[in-house]
Amino acid sequence: HLYLRQNDYKKAVAALTIRSYLTTINRKDVMLLGDLNNAIGAPAKAAQYYEQAVVLKDDTKPADYGKLASAYLAAHRPAEARDALERALKKTKTFKLCFMLGQALYEEEKWNDAYQAFNKAARLDRKDGKAHLMMGYCALQMDKKDLAKTAFQKAAHFPKQRKTAREMLKQIDLLSKYSKQGG
Repeated sequence: HLYLRQNDYKKAVAALTIRSYLTTINRKDVMLLGDLNNAIGAPAKAAQYYEQAVVLKDDTKPADYGKLASAYLAAHRPAEARDALERALKKTKTFKLCFMLGQALYEEEKWNDAYQAFNKAARLDRKDGKAHLMMGYCALQMDKKDLAKTAFQKAAHFPKQRKTAREMLKQIDLLSKYSKQGG
């Protein structure tokens, strides 16, 4: 805890890890080890601790699954992230969990499944346009320009996504013109 107060996360990880070898640590400390490993740039190790913490408690919070999935995504392990998110979504459906599932599936190049996950996220939070933007990218990957256009048009209604969505709509128009000209 002294190292934590000094913001020396590497030494805090070392001390808490040694403590975990000497005695049984509680779920809170396992989560702390995950957080600390994440903070020092070791997402794969963080995921191991988060996974351990999730297994330790039956009523794990969606945020804990979110941490686990984020660590797996940062470690470039989307299949493990997907697995964790699917477990979480069996308990509760939130925008964040559905959006993260879409990200994991997108990284796995499972465009249709990713599109469906982003669509579910968009329905759960109608005030966030990120999911519509990602639906557009998925539709483009599936070569469904009309579906992509619809998603980008919806994304354009959100201030934070407006610029990107409009640029993507221009790209789709250019692609359509090019393909009509026999290009």
